[in-house]
Amino acid sequence: MLASCTETPRKPISRTSDKQADSLAFFTYLDAGDSVYAAKKGYASFAASLKYYDSAQAIADRSGDSLLLAEAIFAKGRVHDAWNKEPRKTIAYFKQAASLFRPLPVAYKRYLYAKHLLAHAYDKIQDSTHTARVLAELYAELKTKDTALLRSIPSTAEMALIATEVRAYPLADSILTHLSRRQWIRNDPNTYDYLDHYYLTRSRLEVFWRKNPRSAYVDSLEIGFQRSKNVIDSLYYSTNLANLYAAGGRFKQAYTYLMLAQVLGQRLNQHKSIAEMQQALLRSELRAEKRKLEYRASIRETRLVALWIMGALLAVITGLSIYLYYRNKSYRAQSQHLSVLNGQLDDKVEQVELLNKEIQHRIKNNLQVIYSLLRMQERKSQQVETIESLQIARLRIESIANLHNQLAASNDELSIASFSENLIPAVVACFSVDRQVITHVNAIDRRLSSRQYLPLALMLTEWVINSLKHASPASGILEINVTFSEIDKQICLRYCDNGQSSQTGARSGDGLGTEIINLLSRQLDAVLTTPGLNPYHYVLSFSNDG
Repeated sequence: MLASCTETPRKPISRTSDKQADSLAFFTYLDAGDSVYAAKKGYASFAASLKYYDSAQAIADRSGDSLLLAEAIFAKGRVHDAWNKEPRKTIAYFKQAASLFRPLPVAYKRYLYAKHLLAHAYDKIQDSTHTARVLAELYAELKTKDTALLRSIPSTAEMALIATEVRAYPLADSILTHLSRRQWIRNDPNTYDYLDHYYLTRSRLEVFWRKNPRSAYVDSLEIGFQRSKNVIDSLYYSTNLANLYAAGGRFKQAYTYLMLAQVLGQRLNQHKSIAEMQQALLRSELRAEKRKLEYRASIRETRLVALWIMGALLAVITGLSIYLYYRNKSYRAQSQHLSVLNGQLDDKVEQVELLNKEIQHRIKNNLQVIYSLLRMQERKSQQVETIESLQIARLRIESIANLHNQLAASNDELSIASFSENLIPAVVACFSVDRQVITHVNAIDRRLSSRQYLPLALMLTEWVINSLKHASPASGILEINVTFSEIDKQICLRYCDNGQSSQTGARSGDGLGTEIINLLSRQLDAVLTTPGLNPYHYVLSFSNDG
């Protein structure tokens, strides 16, 4: 059983004119590849379709659009499925495509289609356990859906057919009984011969499971064989008819179809076609790997520039904050001294306080200017990684501004508890996520020196950002735990989440965020450790200068 073209209509989805052009070009290439693929003229058709799919893949990689990436990966999986020489790659492609389709409401049917082909790929390596598990998951999910949706999903017949491949006959019967009706099913020249596959599934259930060798469904399947228009489908139906007739004791018919299958198999597996297909797949993989290397080089260059910019900004902001703090502290001391010496100098004291407010106001203005500049650069940027880096930079600036407001409002009497209970939820609220996040903050009622709050705020911001971006908890609910305690006159900060990294290398310790955390740790004269097996469980110990 071979995967064919798209099951549901695909529409380009875009937000800007550039994205609209990318989507249009992408689906033009994809539809052209599908047309060549659907011809099923042996391996030559599949090899020729790769040229169009590779062009679509290049557009998807450049755009970073989840829907385009899912469609490109899915197309590559179908070619490997037809080739059937590297089944592990087929499984990897379909699994990745299903995971990309799943969160997209407009692509729900594409998700179902990709997942049923994942079951088919497991069947090809004779992994009946995973095949039955994937089909059972799909059956349980679709059983809760309404009739209107089920009528629009013809691949339920394919699900039942795959179930018979691994002899899960009760599951196949349940799928046909609860998810499908005979009158809903018809052949589609652009995808599967759904009706013929329905007859094949019913034939297997009657002959192999219910032991009825004279089932009328076998006769219907013969009609499907007679109207097949390509070598691949003819080979598939003749092989199945040979097996069905043999199981029913009708050996003459079984022998006839077995001989037909051998002739068709020899015609399909011509040495030249196999070699061309293998070379086409190899060229496709090499092109994809070249694009990945070029993309990674671009990302490294972008990160290096961002590191220099952030380092300079961090140094300027840190120096300015410390300078203004001590200058502010000096003004207050002078004001108190003048008040004690002479009560008649109240006007001068008011002028000093006004100057202090002006300084605080300018700090806020400067932070807002930096924030706005980053926002402008973000809007002009095209690369996804650059946009993400600028968004995170804006969040760091916002954390600094939030800390500045807390210090100003508390008049240098800010406690660790108040600081952390305001900072952590604010960072979570600023970083847009599509899942539930629960924060647990347990902090002691101690005060730090004002110079210690800034690096501490930036470190917590980096950790929370990394959790929101990369943690993948099994329950789907992200939990962040932050605890401050005092041990042997040392302030001890513990941070962890309940997830694991969702991307390879996302927490490997070689990113910009890690370099910033190490820099800030040295500013605090702190000891930073990652105890246990969890790579994202941090313990930070430092002396309280307050």
